[in-house]
Amino acid sequence: MKLQMELYLKSYTEYINKTADELRNTNMPKLTEALFSLYEDTGNRIKYEKVYFARRKFLNVFAMNSILYHRKEDIEKLEEIIRDICNEECWALPAHVDRKNNKNWKITIELFASETAQALTEISVLLNTKLNDEIKKLIDENVTRRLLKPFYDSKPPYDNWEFCEMNWCAVCAGCIGSISIIRFKDNTELLERCLSRINEALTYYIKGFTKDGVCAEGLDYWTYGMSYYVMYARDLKAYTNGNVDLLDSNKMKNIMTFQQKCYFNDGTSISFSDGCLQSRFRMGLTSYLADNYDDVHFPDIKKVMQFDEDECYRWAPAYRDYAWTKEYLEKLIDENDISEPIAESSTYVFDSAQWFICNGKNSSMAAKGGNNDEPHNHNDIGNFVYVYGGIEYLVDLGAGEYCKNYFNDNRYKIFCNTTESHNVPIINNKQQLHGEKYCCTYFETDGAKSVIMKIGEAYEKGCIDDIERKINFEGDQGELYVRDTFILSDKTECIEENLVTKQTVSIKDNIITLTENDAKCKIIIDDPKVQVEVLVKEHFNHAGIKEKITILRWTVCLEESRQLNKSSVTCTFKIIPDSLFVQ
Repeated sequence: MKLQMELYLKSYTEYINKTADELRNTNMPKLTEALFSLYEDTGNRIKYEKVYFARRKFLNVFAMNSILYHRKEDIEKLEEIIRDICNEECWALPAHVDRKNNKNWKITIELFASETAQALTEISVLLNTKLNDEIKKLIDENVTRRLLKPFYDSKPPYDNWEFCEMNWCAVCAGCIGSISIIRFKDNTELLERCLSRINEALTYYIKGFTKDGVCAEGLDYWTYGMSYYVMYARDLKAYTNGNVDLLDSNKMKNIMTFQQKCYFNDGTSISFSDGCLQSRFRMGLTSYLADNYDDVHFPDIKKVMQFDEDECYRWAPAYRDYAWTKEYLEKLIDENDISEPIAESSTYVFDSAQWFICNGKNSSMAAKGGNNDEPHNHNDIGNFVYVYGGIEYLVDLGAGEYCKNYFNDNRYKIFCNTTESHNVPIINNKQQLHGEKYCCTYFETDGAKSVIMKIGEAYEKGCIDDIERKINFEGDQGELYVRDTFILSDKTECIEENLVTKQTVSIKDNIITLTENDAKCKIIIDDPKVQVEVLVKEHFNHAGIKEKITILRWTVCLEESRQLNKSSVTCTFKIIPDSLFVQ
């Protein structure tokens, strides 16, 4: 592992140097009013953001190369880039400003305005005398005007993010806090007042995690928020000579180990909410946590984030992928000091979040209860995923393309946020409803391989009395058994099972075969007379790329239960590797 980390660091710096050579004689793309207004006119975020983040790539590349090599041509290019960024009309993204109702919209403190201010401030300190005094003054003036003055002149909360229980709070407050430590270090009274406000804000961020450390927004948002929270926590600890340590609590220990539990053995990641199937971990952040806390383990290094894989080109975590990793390696005495990846067979139960994760030898599964008003919510109570041989046969799509409708009242008209894009039943042709009261009312596991969830409350009141879903996972063999018991009401007219896959589908009677290249698994439904319907849906993934998604849906027969005056009906199905199938 140590050798792999050393090779990672070598490759990381070589790639940045190579990219600097490619970009040195290239002009940054320009931000225009036409691009800015595109979001307001059409809801499209991607076109403006593509240019915005390309500009931040220039900043990162030449700042890193200047820090690494101190070459005159890199520093001159960096100064040119800084001037251009300081001339931007607005550091915030169009999706985060309100030009119609806010006359001061150009000075909006949000995620990327905060990140830009932190990046410029830190770069100025790290390069110090290497930068022209005029450039350092320009940075100070812009950071003060765009960030520090409007924030500290306001009464709390500056905006919703200051007291919100999600990543926005960590990023914005963390950036402002770290900048304040740099800028106000010689004015103790002022700095103490500033840090008091920042520390108060960040208590809300930590409240957003469950007691057992789950980030309901998804793994990628854990990475995002924690990158900035830990950055500030480390700066604060250093400023207070170790007297204030925001990472020193039992809850924080649970939060810090959350990342490693979200990776299946094959390297795919849990994609609940606005997560991602192929999440990448930040080497710098993980190195710092592992250096300070014995229970933190590295995921498989194959899943480490490379420089270009953060499409937003966030300076703080990108720089720390170099600096904190280098620092960690310099402290190591031998290979045995590194916290290796977790054992292949493992089970994690998060009772507060109602998550259940199981890893077998060559297979994995995860299931969730929760409620339908979680951060970055999807209407997905009772959802589960199934992975075998590195292929996610039953899938959670995770985050879709972010557009205007994704974050307004039309959110649940977008396919990936709806119930039918998850592995949960449809009742009376209706999906689950949005709101905290639409939830899992019972969640119990054996701590090893099975979970029982009651999910009937997630649906329209009266359409079903309850649904008990029992999932049993035989990890050594890769077999997953699902038993759904539906407690009928007078209004229950139609029950449909609903499964989601990206694989090629073939059906024979009650047996569904899912195929990817030469790999196969089978879904066997207990009802031999069942008729499975195949629906193909369009999904725009987080990168805005259109994908074809297959839904497998079948109707649960109610006729026999009605005739026998039974109050319930059961549907059972199992998912097994093709190698275990016996006709």
